[in-house]
Amino acid sequence: MRKHTLIPCMALTLWGLTGCATTGLNSSSQGQEANVVQVTTAAEALGNAQPGEQLVLPEDNELGVSTARVIKQYHAASGRLCRRIELATANPDIRVMCKSDSGQWRMTRSLTGASLAQPLTQTPMAAVVVGEASVDSTISSTKTEESHTLHSGRESLLDNSEAGLISDVTLVVASAKNSTIRLREVQDGETLWKFSKRVTGDALNWHDIADLNEIDDARTVVPGLVLKIPVHLIRPDSQ
Repeated sequence: MRKHTLIPCMALTLWGLTGCATTGLNSSSQGQEANVVQVTTAAEALGNAQPGEQLVLPEDNELGVSTARVIKQYHAASGRLCRRIELATANPDIRVMCKSDSGQWRMTRSLTGASLAQPLTQTPMAAVVVGEASVDSTISSTKTEESHTLHSGRESLLDNSEAGLISDVTLVVASAKNSTIRLREVQDGETLWKFSKRVTGDALNWHDIADLNEIDDARTVVPGLVLKIPVHLIRPDSQ
């Protein structure tokens, strides 16, 4: 009789251990699955990355590339948090993505164009017009300079201390495209958005102004700052 009663007890004991072990494994697996974050779009993946990080993007993503790099992060004129993204393509392809009010990252535009092809250091010959005066001068600009100094012989027409006092200077640069820019001063109470609205008539032109002046953070645009504006964007009646 003892043998008959021992077998069911052992079976129940083994069944109980197996059931407990199975329950523990299932709980662990469910916990691990809950921690997995599914990334379905390239914008979402790049939004979660750190500046400077290069990512392998999800297959068949909206950008059509396999890898991309987050160049930098900054605040746009609208106050939104934005990033510049470099796509891994044969030709330079820089995109801008911004975070919406709902917290989602979205691609907004491409920066690939003439502004990206310009060298960081250039020394073109230019004709400087201030009022009715006109002289031939050399403009030397680098990425780290905040203002330009224009000289004719020993006389300085524009130096750093007077940059905020000159509100309208036209620079005709002798280049391949013979481009023309104009300097305008940021007024009291103006953000980059409002400045673009006043000077060009379209607040969305802040993109081009920021690119030309290499502005990464719109919060650095303060009253008294002199910015370069493409002359074709300037509204005729702007002050």
